[in-house]
Amino acid sequence: MNNIIRSLPKILSVFFFVSVLSVSRPAAFEPPGCLWGLFQSNTPVSLESINETEILTGKKAGMIMFFIDWSYEFPAEDCANIIQYGSIPHVTWEPWFTSGKKSLKMDEIIYGRYDTYIRKWAQDAKEFKYPFFLRMGHEMNGDWYPWSAAKNGYNAAVYVKMFRHVHDIFKEQGADNVIWVWCPMNADFPDSPWNGFAKYYPGDEYVDWVGMDAYNWGKDQGGGIWIPFDRLVQKRYGEFRKLYPAKPIMLGEFGSGTGGGDKVEWIRDAFNAIKDSFPEIKAAVWFNIKKERDWRIQSSPAAAEAFSESTKGDYYSSDPDKFGSLMKNFKAAGRR
Repeated sequence: MNNIIRSLPKILSVFFFVSVLSVSRPAAFEPPGCLWGLFQSNTPVSLESINETEILTGKKAGMIMFFIDWSYEFPAEDCANIIQYGSIPHVTWEPWFTSGKKSLKMDEIIYGRYDTYIRKWAQDAKEFKYPFFLRMGHEMNGDWYPWSAAKNGYNAAVYVKMFRHVHDIFKEQGADNVIWVWCPMNADFPDSPWNGFAKYYPGDEYVDWVGMDAYNWGKDQGGGIWIPFDRLVQKRYGEFRKLYPAKPIMLGEFGSGTGGGDKVEWIRDAFNAIKDSFPEIKAAVWFNIKKERDWRIQSSPAAAEAFSESTKGDYYSSDPDKFGSLMKNFKAAGRR
């Protein structure tokens, strides 16, 4: 979501699109419910801080997400620790080098320059054995990452070729435990024909889950507007169900700022809406850090309390095993 705010004035109107697609039909995927996930730290993942959030809110994260770039080998230790914690790992793998902001050229990936690195990563992923989510090259329909069409001649086909090339190497290495997540933004930045999210789709055989990232930036001195949760996700949810009906949906990242509205009510409305209006969202990851905004659940005691109240019960599940049929028969440590 880097630098997304600078694009906000251009595309605010897209959030007010009233979808003509139904978003209230029964869930197509069993079991009912939504796997609860959390992002709170990058490698090395701090399970201690995640546990503190869980104690505060009374809700354990059944999925733990973290980011790594292509300077890292497969994060076996982080993934093993998450498994032992009783959760499923969710690795957001960014094809660039964040140290010094050195960009990779997508053509270099496509034509094999990084095949040795990718192959070793895939071999180590296979050796890990447990299923885990791999979200590679997310938010590709924004204009801030080097894997976007905006950085590649306005040609989304470059991303598709890159994704397929990496996936094919994993397949060749037998890394069948990887759960591939394809995750654009909830709106296209910029909203131009060449940047339509569907142009980036690699194909059903390359994707296990479809996801979206969706943020309520709210208002601050730089501008912006307060956007209710349902307006953030409704349009893309309907498009996903129409275009990719066989794929479960994930909120790869979501959250709300604090300025310009009532975050407490936003949280309550969001979790009610996922359950009542968007039943095919089968997993959701809250972006729980203070960055461009204070996205945290615990940005105020009232916000934390609203989250606790809204996620009580079994619908927002802390047990990844419950969704094993959607996650390559995942079983947590000690239950295999």
